[in-house]
Amino acid sequence: PEDPEKYKPTLTFIGPSESTGNGLALIYQLPNGKFLIIDGGYFLSDRIYKELRELQPNATKFTIAGWFVSHPHGDHQESLEEFIKLHSTEVDIEGIYFNYHIPSYYDSFTAPEQQTEAAKEGHSVIRLQNLIDKHLSRRTKIVKPHTGQIYTFGKSASVEIISTVEDFLPTKLDNLNTSSMIVRVTVAGMSTMALGDATKNAKTIVLQMYSKHLKSDIVTLAHHGVWVDTPEMYTAVGAKVLLWPSNTESAKDFYHGKTTTYSKKAIREALNQATDVFLARGTDTVLTLPYKTVGNKQNFIDTVLNG
Repeated sequence: PEDPEKYKPTLTFIGPSESTGNGLALIYQLPNGKFLIIDGGYFLSDRIYKELRELQPNATKFTIAGWFVSHPHGDHQESLEEFIKLHSTEVDIEGIYFNYHIPSYYDSFTAPEQQTEAAKEGHSVIRLQNLIDKHLSRRTKIVKPHTGQIYTFGKSASVEIISTVEDFLPTKLDNLNTSSMIVRVTVAGMSTMALGDATKNAKTIVLQMYSKHLKSDIVTLAHHGVWVDTPEMYTAVGAKVLLWPSNTESAKDFYHGKTTTYSKKAIREALNQATDVFLARGTDTVLTLPYKTVGNKQNFIDTVLNG
């Protein structure tokens, strides 16, 4: 039988502090009291646990129905590893979802330095599996998602797999970020397009595959707003809420085009579509779902990006 839906659904957006660089974690509290987590960057495991505790202060144990990891860079996977080591006795993790295409992954890159990076990061798969075997119950499922699959969690939550690394193979990948798994999370009727660190090559294929099917309520700015690209993706998603996983200095630099004009164009298109913007700079943002926009964009531009 389904678990009773008695909790207020929320989305908690966690990112880096002003001093710790990149990182991203999305925590969804589901109506049945379980949690979904997307990614988890550097130094965020304790903040993730703190949010679980604040959302359910009287719980004796938490249940994470699914933890989805876009790709094996540390600023997306490290917190899962640390969380398993530090909090496995206080949490049940029912499933961990990732698609890293190991072992052929290593030779799927064009440049030797990218092959070396992929091999190095690929060891995180072994490390993660060892942590699971050592610390977690055998009830924890390890799932390899594929494009087009939809996973349901209770009556009011689902995760749709929009893209995985398999969509590019056997074509050579330009870098590890291109392999990011893109997912759309829907909770309480509110959808979030989580882009991970997807590059232009990844987003171009997604645009070709899905066209108008990409419309979502919330979007994460890809690659933390650093070297962001493909403004057409943000047009297609048309999200009214933009989650920007970066610190203030980086956000200002890329908004004002101090690196590339293309980054500036993509960021401004994401902002053009949005009504509300939230920057991760050490302060966790909790949105009750379904979320009603408040129209904070202009104030954000004036006080943060132009401040």
